[in-house]
Amino acid sequence: MGILIPTALALLALAVPIIVFYMLRLRREEFSVSSSLLWRRALQDRTANAPWQRLRRNLLLLLQLLLLLLLVFSLARPFILTDAVASGNIVVVLDGSASMQAADEVGGVSRFDRAKQEVSTLVDGLQGNEGMSLIFAGPSAEVVVRSSADKSALHSALNSLTASNGTADIVPAVTLAAASARQLGGATTVLISDGAFAQASALPQVPGKARYLSVGKSSRNIGITALSLRDAPTGPQLFAGISNSGKEPARALFSVDVDGRLRDSQQVDLAPGEEKTITLQDLPLDTQVAHARLSASDKAANVLATDDEAWALRPEPPASSVLLVSENNSFLEKSLSLIPNAKLFKAAPAQYAPSGDFGLTVFDAYMPSQLPKGNLLIFAPTSTTLMPLSGTIPYPVVGQVDVNDPLMRFVDLSGTHIALAQRIIAPSWARVLARTTAGDPLILAGETD
Repeated sequence: MGILIPTALALLALAVPIIVFYMLRLRREEFSVSSSLLWRRALQDRTANAPWQRLRRNLLLLLQLLLLLLLVFSLARPFILTDAVASGNIVVVLDGSASMQAADEVGGVSRFDRAKQEVSTLVDGLQGNEGMSLIFAGPSAEVVVRSSADKSALHSALNSLTASNGTADIVPAVTLAAASARQLGGATTVLISDGAFAQASALPQVPGKARYLSVGKSSRNIGITALSLRDAPTGPQLFAGISNSGKEPARALFSVDVDGRLRDSQQVDLAPGEEKTITLQDLPLDTQVAHARLSASDKAANVLATDDEAWALRPEPPASSVLLVSENNSFLEKSLSLIPNAKLFKAAPAQYAPSGDFGLTVFDAYMPSQLPKGNLLIFAPTSTTLMPLSGTIPYPVVGQVDVNDPLMRFVDLSGTHIALAQRIIAPSWARVLARTTAGDPLILAGETD
């Protein structure tokens, strides 16, 4: 504790005259009398008012001294030193991910409510013209309040926020915070989170000071991490993933309803940090919706209720029309006809006319002068301005493949043998997905016009 104006304590000396006034009494004129018998009461009154008597208990004196003490201390401005998270201009990034709904704070308060309390304290600590920017890191980053010193507006905006059921888009949120910190000038950036995000190493630099406030007391939680319905040769099947993020074993009851009826219920034992997969086979052929529930035997092992339920809808692939423009390529025709829910149409190059009625147009060793709108799949193209050629490549060997591209993620070209390929000059709009061992493009993809 400290005092801003210690010289004001000198005013405590005023207590001396107050006490003196209570010690001094009124002096009376003396008279000689023949007998004191009738004056005993007067003598008693004189004794009571004699000056410099010992102080007796007096409530009024105590009240006056207390009032003086309070007045002097208010003028001296005492203060208490505490560790402040931030001072001056502040930019707050508030984590709004699903994990912030975990109720493991003191008193059963959720992490998000605890984080809001921290932000509220920072708002109340703003002085003078100091401003604050508030950024919410939900599934998408959002600037809730920009550079405001209005405490009521900041409190109102803070109270309107709720944790989401998705992940926190932390990197864009911190990027917005860096821009706000530069705008405020000399601001301190404060990130309030439970740390449940994977992009910590990719967080951008922020100007000025940076602080991290951690919320959350426990890592114990079990939840449904995946749920999907898919078609299999024997009928629909359900795939589920269940994980235990705690450091102790956990047990839970996993139940699945299919179209409103209980289909399966089983006990699941999970080791610390373990993730299990459960597959339900031979579901009814008309299955539409699956509802999965997870109930922990030990409630303390499950601090987050949001991930205890999940739903899955059976996808209905949209019908798509495909036009194959080719001179009797039976292999390609057979391959396209095997695509589920695709209706195949054929046309010879001589009869082809551009049309936008097809979801996909496949050109085999042919390129029209006018391309149709929509998606194109081109095999062995002829040279055009869209895709210029420079001769052919006999017996090319597949070399480098971009396995990280979504189009090539599950494609294995190791057993592919090619007799002849066009030597394509890669246009600026296309990315190369596969090359020959000599570096020539074999497969390209992209978007133009």
